[in-house]
Amino acid sequence: MFLVVGERWKEVGAGWQVCLAAQTSVEHLFWVAHQAQTWTGPLSVAVFAPDYDYSVAAAMIAFLQQCVPGVRHRAVFHLTYPTTLLPLLDDKTRQLTAAYTCDSNPEEVNKQLLRQLRPSDLATVLRNMSYPQNLLRNVARSGCGSSYTFLPDVDMILVTGMASKLNQFLAKNDAKNCTKCAYIIPTYEVHDNITNNPAGKGELLQLLKKKLAQRFHTKVFGPNQGNSDLSLWEKGGSGLELEVAYSIREWRSFWEPVYVSLAADTPLYDQRFIGYGFTRSSQVITLSLLYLLHSKYTTVYLCLANSD
Repeated sequence: MFLVVGERWKEVGAGWQVCLAAQTSVEHLFWVAHQAQTWTGPLSVAVFAPDYDYSVAAAMIAFLQQCVPGVRHRAVFHLTYPTTLLPLLDDKTRQLTAAYTCDSNPEEVNKQLLRQLRPSDLATVLRNMSYPQNLLRNVARSGCGSSYTFLPDVDMILVTGMASKLNQFLAKNDAKNCTKCAYIIPTYEVHDNITNNPAGKGELLQLLKKKLAQRFHTKVFGPNQGNSDLSLWEKGGSGLELEVAYSIREWRSFWEPVYVSLAADTPLYDQRFIGYGFTRSSQVITLSLLYLLHSKYTTVYLCLANSD
């Protein structure tokens, strides 16, 4: 835990209601640069880095700390690995890190470090190993010190300004008084041709109309977001502040919303689920059952209200 700690981690964490917790393999560490540019609060990242993948992680995190102020100031990194593949540091790691300047593209740096530091036999081992997503989610979440936690995938990027608006929303009494509420974030995919995230709801709706955006996983697996009833959210208005759009009071099979909740009242992810499938939905089932025992609402939906 806390292998690398941002310079202002404690200072930022003390002033924020919510911490973003993300998990990643070393292949996708470059996404942390994007997260840190849009998420302006504390960021806790669990990295799966067995064997010489630790060398890749060490080099890439050092690059991100040097070149991305948000990472340098507000991010912490935690290391996770199988006990059969302890972390190893290649002698040329520091030299390779120094070879990149901040003009370098983070994704390209990430790819080059993998080519230079991951042995081919390790690549073969990892291809046959199930990725422990839920373990990593729990590690990332346990690294947060804020009252609320938010656990998107590392490549799920928020619209600019969403973090501060979410922080303000959670500081209000209505949110504080609901200890068994989970606030769901509307989640969408945009086409590869779109180089920048939509700035708000208005731009997103335009992309939907042009078929350049779609609800998350709608083509791959519809039930993933089906219970969130995003068609209702799309028809709703857009204000200047975040607000609750509507309530969802029932759980449905295979539902995997991305949500913000009180850390103390949210169950851990079931670590028996590894690899792909049921990793999120198993936790949402548990969450729904616990909330039903204590509240008339299972979940409350959070509106992305700012369309600017």
